[in-house]
Amino acid sequence: MSARAGAWELAGEHVLSTDGGSIAADPDATIVLAPLEEENAVPAWNGTFGFNPMTVVIDHGPGGAGEVGALDLRPGNASSNTADDQNTTVRAAFQQIPAHLHKPC
Repeated sequence: MSARAGAWELAGEHVLSTDGGSIAADPDATIVLAPLEEENAVPAWNGTFGFNPMTVVIDHGPGGAGEVGALDLRPGNASSNTADDQNTTVRAAFQQIPAHLHKPC
């Protein structure tokens, strides 16, 4: 059993939010600064150098506590509003949710 599967199993009923049992996936990108010499670091939109990873946090539980479901490492000049990157990363995050919790949208 993977570490994530074990943690979700231990969470039991507390893994779901209080709004009827849904789990939210929140995609976001953040600039991570790196020196120009760092491998694959590129100029970012704000004049710095680094990376712009797309992260999806799976929010669950009464307080909306979450965990990182997926992280897509991207160059610093990648847009945070790229639908393809968001879709790819959200799909990867949903694959981390145990199958018995999947519900049709």
